Amino acid sequence: MQITVHQHLRSPGVDRWLDRLDRAALRLGRPQAPAPTKLELRSAAGYPLHAAVWSPTGPGPHPTVVLVPDHGAEGAAVGAPHSPIQPGELTAAGIRCATLDLAGRGQSWGEDDFGGPEHQDDVAQLVAALVGQARGGRVGLIGLGGGNQAALGAARRLAGAVPWVIDWEGPADAETTRSLYGEDSPPLGVDDARWWSTRAAVAQIPALPCGYVRLQAEEDHRKLGELRHALRCLHAAADGRPAWFQINDHPRGERPLRPVWIGRGLLPARAALLQKIRTLCAAG
Repeated sequence: MQITVHQHLRSPGVDRWLDRLDRAALRLGRPQAPAPTKLELRSAAGYPLHAAVWSPTGPGPHPTVVLVPDHGAEGAAVGAPHSPIQPGELTAAGIRCATLDLAGRGQSWGEDDFGGPEHQDDVAQLVAALVGQARGGRVGLIGLGGGNQAALGAARRLAGAVPWVIDWEGPADAETTRSLYGEDSPPLGVDDARWWSTRAAVAQIPALPCGYVRLQAEEDHRKLGELRHALRCLHAAADGRPAWFQINDHPRGERPLRPVWIGRGLLPARAALLQKIRTLCAAG
């Protein structure tokens, strides 16, 4: 289901109505997730980290993915009614999934690193634990919004363990992070080039040792009219040397002048995420 209204009929009131309808439809028929297994980890700095793992019923091994929550969010956000993808949808597709509270969020200790090296290490620790449980299997990473920074940084550290990263509408750099999340977010280091060199997606993508997929709607989930982040990430991939790259359903390696965007709203976002995750997991 995709909700569209001709542009000349659009107004703030119509957009609010569309958003309510989209979110109401999103809640219908979502499969319930099984009870998660709690996983306690330690960061490289020695802080306790809280993670959760949802496993499908039936014998494995199952393909595994990690959902890295959006900017400032706890791991529990992936189960919220308006999350674009939920654990229950993945386990129903036969996919094991996990998430975590990054340092300084939720039940994890430490200070919020805003997607920087400590958060990237947190994700790497979870991936390593999941790979160990699967006796050598690989783990895909999905960065939801601002979670792309920690996901991409972790993938760079884990050559061989992560076959691909999906970046769903995440920021590209300092400018687009401020555009999407506000001038005061993150509150420290926003004009420090060195600080951003370890966080900005465009600094991580060119050297990815794995595949990179950008999923992007024409109307971004955070800010209407913001597409600079998607195009900058696409160009960083095309000009760099990731193992491979793709935007939406364009062929791998293609840099389209006018990308075909995902439809408006969370319903098309959910469909695009689930289809892409299933396709990538099936490919191994």
